[in-house]
Amino acid sequence: MSSRRPLARASSDCVVAARARSRDRSANDRGRGAGASQECGRGGRTVVTEPRAGTLPERVTTSSFAPYDERFYAELDDDVRTSAEVVVPILLRLLGPASVLDVGCGRGTWLAACIERGVDDVVGVDGPHLARAELEIPAARFVAHDLREPLELGRRFDLALSLEVAEHLDDASGDALVDALVAHAPVVLFSAAVPFQGGAGHVNERWQSDWARRFAARGYAAVDAIRPRVWIDDRVAFYYAQNAVLYMEPALTVARDLEPVDDVAQLDVVHPALHALLHAPRAASAPVSTRRRGVARVTHAARAARRRAARWAQARR
Repeated sequence: MSSRRPLARASSDCVVAARARSRDRSANDRGRGAGASQECGRGGRTVVTEPRAGTLPERVTTSSFAPYDERFYAELDDDVRTSAEVVVPILLRLLGPASVLDVGCGRGTWLAACIERGVDDVVGVDGPHLARAELEIPAARFVAHDLREPLELGRRFDLALSLEVAEHLDDASGDALVDALVAHAPVVLFSAAVPFQGGAGHVNERWQSDWARRFAARGYAAVDAIRPRVWIDDRVAFYYAQNAVLYMEPALTVARDLEPVDDVAQLDVVHPALHALLHAPRAASAPVSTRRRGVARVTHAARAARRRAARWAQARR
């Protein structure tokens, strides 16, 4: 049985983002800003040197910035870690990857969860501002790279992750991110903020179906195998439960007995926790009786959503 987290805790993405707005209004002018989760790469122009055989390419930083400090990561650590501890075992069971790439890895929490479960061949990519001492993966497994620039690591992985990253990139860079992901792996777990989700440095919030169409244009099918399994698990932050979709080469969906989504418009959903969070400021200024009715309605809607999600998850198993 999962431990229950209060709504405010489940919604820490937007809470932390609100705190960050006041100190980072100019983050977008300096490059890619930090975002709503630990998986938020930061920019810094880089020069790629030729890799030696059997090594990762070196990245030499020519300019960098650190719009989001250690406190920002620390406040998100618990949500990211508990989410990874739930989702990673599902990925390993469904896909059995022997190597994993995380583009926009933050401190590398998701990759650390992979290592803890026996997947040692991991690489994390994020901005050069990240302190190596703060990484949760070996420093040798980290590549400092500006995610606004093309990425080429010179190898393929079984699985690529990019979680709550794309909303921090402009549209052209978002497309380049999708190109990089499909170039490096036949399976991608992709999560990005939907419109009105909110967060510091969000410049490109899009519906799940928009990203699905971009992956489809590159020959990758959407497989909604993660969200039904975690939708009502309070250990998983709502933004992952809401946004995380697998994109796969079609042959792999057959090999793994996973069903592609026929109509990607059906991917567009909003989690009850986000709905409640977005309406909280308006509710707080209402009369007490109205607030009580509002809380009752949200509670009822959340319970109904949980029941529907449970039926949905059961039907897809």
